[in-house]
Amino acid sequence: MSNKIINNIINQKVEKINSIIKNAESQFMSGKVINKSIPSDYRILFILFRNITISGETYTIESGSLKEKIFYEAVNNFKYSVENFTNKNIQIIPTIKIITQNIICTFPDYLFQADIISILTDLAPAGLYDAVISVSGPEWSSPGVTICMMFDNEINNNYSFYGYSGCSVSIETDENNIGKGYDVNNPYLVTTNIFIHEWMHQLEGFRDVFKYNGKKIIYPYTHAYYEDYQENPTEEWMLKKNYKWDETYFNDKEKYPHVVERRLTSFYRAVLACDIEYIPNNNHKVGIYPEFWELTPNKIVLGRYIIQDSSSLYYMEDFHQRKPSKAKN
Repeated sequence: MSNKIINNIINQKVEKINSIIKNAESQFMSGKVINKSIPSDYRILFILFRNITISGETYTIESGSLKEKIFYEAVNNFKYSVENFTNKNIQIIPTIKIITQNIICTFPDYLFQADIISILTDLAPAGLYDAVISVSGPEWSSPGVTICMMFDNEINNNYSFYGYSGCSVSIETDENNIGKGYDVNNPYLVTTNIFIHEWMHQLEGFRDVFKYNGKKIIYPYTHAYYEDYQENPTEEWMLKKNYKWDETYFNDKEKYPHVVERRLTSFYRAVLACDIEYIPNNNHKVGIYPEFWELTPNKIVLGRYIIQDSSSLYYMEDFHQRKPSKAKN
């Protein structure tokens, strides 16, 4: 295939993505949440690591074990919860992979991408998934951690663009909830809550997608439910509703001492349904407008490049060191 044909394909992709960005910006500026008639596909890879070694101690998730059962139920609950919270604007397409080889962890607090570089390179090349969530056996000091947001994923100078989170299975809180069935209004498994929370950190990459395309989109931080929350000293998030003490979720700190981010189901739902009222901007609705779902790694990554605009320019690699490159004929 000639360079001219390749560049024509690239430019067609550029025009399409530029149109999607404009549509998403227009929907945000209007403040009107118009649900999609056909949901957008969103592809997530869940990787279950059966054997993890940390500081000489190995943690195992055996086949048929309680942890494995919780994992499968949490993936299922994640899918139906998120689809419901977004008012059916996305269809979650989960893929589950099981890794049996023992992984030696470099860090004591989470499973770092560099520890599984060959696995991620094999299972999740750029453009195949929108998100990756790794799950393993240790009861980490924090049950979940998001190492990179969408479009900001670097592994040994190899940019994959999907977000990456590491999560644990919460036996202590979930062992009495197995087999109770799915509750559309309140995902009953804490592990589901952990998956959703860390994934929402990945979605904060929407902020960068618009920022680096010159668009002024307001997007909530995942921890913005805290009263007087500040991500940085110059930006204060003020929400019309205080989501911190939503009693629809777990409220027994003694019974659930290790659950981080309790009682947040309604906040997650509000962000995903774009129903957060942002006080500094005249209570303008912020969150994920339906058109945003067309701007995900699986849809707008073209090879190793992120498209910028319709002038044949595309950004290479790192969001933080942007260098526009022009397609050559």
